[in-house]
Amino acid sequence: MNIIAWNCRGALKPEFQNHVRELVQHHNPAMLIVMETRVGGDRAKEITDRLPFDEAIHTETIGYAGGLWLLWKSDRVIVKPLATTEQEIHVSVKLNDLSFPNIVRDAWGQSNRLNTTVEKFTRDATTWNRDHFGNIFAKKRRVMARLDGVQKALGERPSDSLVELEKALQRELDEVLNQEQELWALKSRVNWMILGDRNTSFFHVSTIVRRRRNRISCLKNSVGEWIHEEAQIMSFIREGFAKLYTTSHLEAKLHLGPTSPWQATLSDMERDSLYEPVTVEEIKSALWSIKAFKAPGPDGLHAGFFQRFWMIVGGSVVEEIKKCFETKKIPEFLNKTNVALIPKIHSPDLRNTHIGL
Repeated sequence: MNIIAWNCRGALKPEFQNHVRELVQHHNPAMLIVMETRVGGDRAKEITDRLPFDEAIHTETIGYAGGLWLLWKSDRVIVKPLATTEQEIHVSVKLNDLSFPNIVRDAWGQSNRLNTTVEKFTRDATTWNRDHFGNIFAKKRRVMARLDGVQKALGERPSDSLVELEKALQRELDEVLNQEQELWALKSRVNWMILGDRNTSFFHVSTIVRRRRNRISCLKNSVGEWIHEEAQIMSFIREGFAKLYTTSHLEAKLHLGPTSPWQATLSDMERDSLYEPVTVEEIKSALWSIKAFKAPGPDGLHAGFFQRFWMIVGGSVVEEIKKCFETKKIPEFLNKTNVALIPKIHSPDLRNTHIGL
């Protein structure tokens, strides 16, 4: 992996952006560190958005000096921000599995329609995950058993080949442990950057506790009878939400009465702006305002997936969202969602003691 660090002595120079593109073309870096840019804030973002990197972190300048930028390509490295000051940027960096971005490119390369690309990617990613990783827990047990056998053999009959095999198995075990950590951290939905590295037992317990707390084993129906069968519970909850969000009114008359001086109103400029087409910047800003690994929709894709592979998938996302604003209709595949019931009280027994999200 190539990383370039450059003291540019000012990023507002006319040749700066061309110089960056030339460096990328000749050295193909995954990350670029630019020092003494002397530019911060929104102006820094405007410049980095035009450079051949899809992610960036900026620091503020110190008067007319300083300004540190870290830029990277999200399809090649995973960068987790840790801390930032005016003079320092602290991050953790992990190399991506280079085969996975190819799955994304292949799915989005055949069509630009979001629904068909997501369906193809989901199928291909499932196959890739099974072939590439398999069962992480079974792999961990298998590697640990082999490592234990090698270490016992080393104690009885030391040899160079066994030492090399032990090193290879240790590297493989470290990789599997990292995968296990990421799996449980994702399932537990807690901030692993705060809680420390490879705290797998904590993540595992967090996941199990949350699942038990949120599990609905039985509910009382409207006449006070207990429902135990999963299919009946699902039907009862679905009917309740269908009634909640259904109305018998076919139309409603718009009545605009006189406005009071204290009433909030839109200016002519604000009102006119509502008719303007949605921009790429607005769509991207809305996407990046979502936490990366919050609960995904029925397609299983987190917001972090679209953020990380924006350079590949962004075009189809923008096209679909613009179409929604133009037609004033949301397609059925985008309107699908998972309803999760969050208990409002301890040990709830009725449908109305849950909050639907």
